[in-house]
Formats: sequence, C-alpha cells, structure tokens
Amino acid sequence: MANRARGAVVAAFEAPVPGLAHHLMVPKGWLFSQTQGRQRAQPFEATELSVTTRDSAPNSPSITVAVRDVPFEVPVDALTTRALTEDGWTIERARWVSAGGASYFDVTAVKALGGLEWVRRTTARAAAGRVFEVNALGKRGDWDAVKEIFWAAGAQFEVQKDAGQTRMEGWRRYEGQAPAFALAYPESWQPEVVPAPATDTAAVNLRLMDPLGKVLLGYLQIQAQVPVTDDSHAFEGQLDRALEKIRRQDILPIETPRRLSEAEDPRALAVPGWLGTFVADVQTPDGGSAQLRLGFLDQPDAQFQIIGISPTLEDDPIAALRGQRAFEIARQTLQGAPSGG
Repeated sequence: MANRARGAVVAAFEAPVPGLAHHLMVPKGWLFSQTQGRQRAQPFEATELSVTTRDSAPNSPSITVAVRDVPFEVPVDALTTRALTEDGWTIERARWVSAGGASYFDVTAVKALGGLEWVRRTTARAAAGRVFEVNALGKRGDWDAVKEIFWAAGAQFEVQKDAGQTRMEGWRRYEGQAPAFALAYPESWQPEVVPAPATDTAAVNLRLMDPLGKVLLGYLQIQAQVPVTDDSHAFEGQLDRALEKIRRQDILPIETPRRLSEAEDPRALAVPGWLGTFVADVQTPDGGSAQLRLGFLDQPDAQFQIIGISPTLEDDPIAALRGQRAFEIARQTLQGAPSGG
C-alpha cells in the first residue's frame, strides 16, 4: 500500500455545481480531464464528471467518475446492477464493502466490445444526495496490470462536500398504537391507518402515487402484533396467513414465493430478528402483473409483517426500485414500544 501510494497522485475535480467536487487516487502520469454542463442532466441518467486514462492510445485503461441525480429513495446496488445488465455487461461478482465508516457497492462485470473482452469494475455509493460511480475499464489483457489501480481508485474515492448525505429524499416517521410501534418511510409515500383487525394488532398502509395522485404505483402494509409464542404463530404459519390475506384481496401469486439469499438481500443481515424476505410474481385484480415482496420481523415487543406490492422491473423499473427501497427502510427502522420524540 505504501509503495502504491508513492506512485500515485490524488486527481481533484472542482465542480461548479454544489456537491459534485470529488477526488480519487490514480497513478502518476495518467491523463486527467473533466466534464462540465451538469445542469442539464436528467433524473437517473449517468453523466460523466471526470476521466483519467493511462495514456492517449486507443483502448487504454480508463477510470471515469459519473453521477446520477436520483430524486427518490432507491437501492444503490439494484440500480447499479440493473444499469450494467441493461448495457450488456455480465456481472461476475458483486458485494457491499465497508471502509472508513462508509459503505460502497463494488461490482465486476465483463463484456465483449470490438472483438475484445473488457472488464469493468464499478463502485457506487450514495453521497451528497446523489449516486456516484467510479467506472474502471480495461481490456482483459491489461487486467492484471491495472486491477490494483482500479481497486484503489474505487476504494479511496471521496466526495468533497456533503458526502454524509446518503438519503435521496427525506424520511418521515410514523407511530402506531396497540401495540405501539414506529417506522420511517420516504416522504414521497403516503401513510394511511388500517382499521385494526384484532385488539392486539395494528397496521399502516404506505402508498406511492403517480405525480397527479391518481394512479397507485406501489403499496406497503406494515402490521404489528403483540408477541405470541404458541405453535400456531410459527414462521410457516405466518407465511401461510400472509399469503391467504393477499389472496383475499384478489392478488394471486402465480408462482411459489422464493426466499431471497443473503447475496440478493444483503441489508437484511443488519436487521436483528429478521426471519426472511420472499418474492413472487403476482396477478393483480385487474389482470395485470406485479411483484410481491413479503417478510417477517420478530422483536421482544412486537412481531411484524411487511407486505409490498410494486410493478415488476420489466414494467416500471423506477417504481419497482422505489418499492424495494421503501420496504427496506421500513424493515430497517421498525421498532416496537417506541419512546416519544
């Protein structure tokens, strides 16, 4: 690491747009350029901020910093992997990395371009209310010579202003009663109290509407129940009852719900008491298609069930990603018997 540091410099990009200035470590002698005109960027569009290359030769290894303006809460990892696969890249490895009190998503992918195999290493992170990407690109034949350079650039990338602002939009707090519980949700979603089906149960619906407030784009129901320890409330029973509740609303699973793996649902590992996340394609009452996301959380003060319905990634990628992220935020912040404030 010390030898690599002595052969490297920090390339700094000073941006006229607040929150976009950044720096990253690259080898001495690499060429550096920067791009302006960020004011015209479209939401979710990746636009380049800076480029460093080994030399001016065609197909030289390069490191490009790009940014996406993301006006709503979406999962950084799901957004990044979808963008890569849509662009024809095949993902070989993907993981979250924690370093220096922050986290970033690190993914390696391959693609054939111009008769050559290319390797791309992308690191993505939320900062300054946006998603920043470090995209390192090199031919397969150059990979061994540049892979440590690419790793250093992605790992040591920093946004120089407001880097701690990892939320894409504000979060609001909801508190329910009987049993008492609390959670957070993105402010673009609307809460609605659900009439209690039993004296020991409380629930809230979260709705995501279109800009005109006429079309339902996504739906979450979070239900809290006083803890029950008898066999009738075993995990398998909770899953069966949740699916039956969904069927009574004329939402019909067209496949057996599949439990997500740790790699598919990495943030679940940080939620004590989480029993698993299940997904399935479903048919909606109007005959359309949607995705079901379902999970359970056990805490000493309450047992929780989260049901989410959103469009499929194929039908509406942004609404699907917003639905996934709202589910994750609710799961992350759920607590029983909350204190005031």
